[in-house]
Amino acid sequence: MKKLLIAAALGVLSLSAMASTADELRVYINPGHGSWTANDRPMPIKGHGAYSRYNTDTLSFFESNTNLRKGFGVLEKLRAMGLKFDETLNQTGDRHMIGAARDMSNNIVMSHVKCGPYHDDNGTKNQLGNNAPADLEYYNRSLPEIAMEVDANNFDMFISIHSNAVDNSGWKTTNFPIVLYRGYDDCHVEEGLVAEHSQASREMAQKVWPYHMANTHEGWTAYSTNNPNIRGDLNFYGSGSIARGYKGYLGVLKHGVPGFLIEGYFHQYAPAALRHMNWDVDYIEAVA
Repeated sequence: MKKLLIAAALGVLSLSAMASTADELRVYINPGHGSWTANDRPMPIKGHGAYSRYNTDTLSFFESNTNLRKGFGVLEKLRAMGLKFDETLNQTGDRHMIGAARDMSNNIVMSHVKCGPYHDDNGTKNQLGNNAPADLEYYNRSLPEIAMEVDANNFDMFISIHSNAVDNSGWKTTNFPIVLYRGYDDCHVEEGLVAEHSQASREMAQKVWPYHMANTHEGWTAYSTNNPNIRGDLNFYGSGSIARGYKGYLGVLKHGVPGFLIEGYFHQYAPAALRHMNWDVDYIEAVA
């Protein structure tokens, strides 16, 4: 079964893959966001106060935390499928870079392996100005930096993991996933776009969709297994730009590796947010 699953993954990549065998397959995982700031989608739960830069309550819901947990779950699922991963690598060094999944010689790599920053004032770089710690963006890394890292290290597949929100005005009743890839809904060619890249990315999203929707405990309010919410980012957002020769809207997808960004659920839907503060729930989503 393990060999069949990896063979299926390689089959999806047939149009644009660099890997020729399962042992060579390299996957990059981006747990979205990465810090405990207002930009990292905090939702206060009962008994906890609203987000504050000072003395930040990290026991409330932060999208950063749940994205990271799901990222580790994806990593462990890929290891179980047979992808090479040496957990003894990169075990010493600065706290924001330590960890085997930050070693580019592994076949599974993550954009970050910790949430932070571990500082008295958890502000953004713009808020902190000249007082911003040097390691601030190692947790909440810039999207172009991640995209360049993906391009520079010979990866075959890419996934960016998120949860969704309508706005910042509190809890909602909306709850459904969306999967976004770089390009248009019809995968047409344009400056900065290669049809094969968009097609391979869309096929990956189509493979994932039914497994994700099978988790009925999420309490979906729209879409279904046979009615997927899979979109090209240029059509979905209605605009885009070219960076480093790649056209798209989402900065983290502006690279040449096929893959997608998934907004797995709406964390403004209170039951979903509360469930996902449980590691096991995040792991189940990661496996899907």
